[in-house]
Amino acid sequence: MSAACGQLRNAIEQLIDEENTLEDGRAELEDEYSSLFGHAVRGACPPYELEYGPGEIVQRAPDLADIAGFYAAFGLEMSADSDRPDHITAQCEFMSLLCVKEAAAGRAGSIEHVEQCQATQRAFLKDHLSCWLPAFTRRVS
Repeated sequence: MSAACGQLRNAIEQLIDEENTLEDGRAELEDEYSSLFGHAVRGACPPYELEYGPGEIVQRAPDLADIAGFYAAFGLEMSADSDRPDHITAQCEFMSLLCVKEAAAGRAGSIEHVEQCQATQRAFLKDHLSCWLPAFTRRVS
């Protein structure tokens, strides 16, 4: 019985050590994230398109509206509690959706919808992602 208790105690201690290691790793990752992206919009590597262009965000409201317009054209809208539409995750998710829609249209044999998705991908890349993503990735690197 004591050998089994010893093994159980060792297993528990190992789990505790692993949990502490995970917590330390998580805290380190959170610190690195904060140092890169900050708690405010203007961190070292802001993940927002409008932080990479000229002028203040108020002056660039039409750019935000354009991004939201792309999303709306495909039935998407930002929820009230979500981040801004120019955030990198929102833009990448939108491009991902376009790829899924293109693939579905292709499987359905709808050449018109395939071409529409491809045209939207090109336009969104040209008007938005290609304008700031290279600078963002350089900063992150």
